[in-house]
Amino acid sequence: MRKYKEWPKGQSLTDWLGTGDEVDEELYYYFLEVLPPAVMLHGCFAVGEPLRHRGPDEAVFMCFGKSGVTDTKTGKETITYMYMGELTIKELAEKVGVGYHKKEV
Repeated sequence: MRKYKEWPKGQSLTDWLGTGDEVDEELYYYFLEVLPPAVMLHGCFAVGEPLRHRGPDEAVFMCFGKSGVTDTKTGKETITYMYMGELTIKELAEKVGVGYHKKEV
């Protein structure tokens, strides 16, 4: 698990984290709160500013996810946080399993 307090100072987060890495709650909420999310879908979000663009309409964001599992016997929920990688909003929506239709402006 990657922890916020262990993030090496001066190192890019995208160099330190790998897609699918489990992260601690503090790291998840740091990036949720540092900028308003570009989008939030079922506990997953794209950090508010894109890292880069693949094309004129394809912004790529750092994405994080949160999921919970409830023990049916105890009722206790276990929450897992993860770095989902560098994704477009459409890719994030597909991973989360929701439809995405770009709004024309």
